[in-house]
Amino acid sequence: MQLPVHPVDDEYIQYILSLAFRHFKLRDSYAAGLSAASGEIIAVLYAEAVSVLAQACFLPVRKRFVAEFKEHQNNPSSFVNIIYGMKYLRIKVCTVKF
Repeated sequence: MQLPVHPVDDEYIQYILSLAFRHFKLRDSYAAGLSAASGEIIAVLYAEAVSVLAQACFLPVRKRFVAEFKEHQNNPSSFVNIIYGMKYLRIKVCTVKF
């Protein structure tokens, strides 16, 4: 599936985010099986996709991350995996001059 550059349909955004965060949370279960390397590669690819998606539309990515962050605060394993999934996220910061 190829996303249009501008504007990205909200349905596509939610679909990609749901797939990505599902794989982030399943990252520990991959380590237990034979497909650990494949699962790790898939999680990294989804992390890169979320990073690219956030460049075009940051607000839905931020909302989903905050929702998952709050939901899994008491589960350290899922919590770390969700943060790991955001490792390629780039945030542009503009300086404010007074």
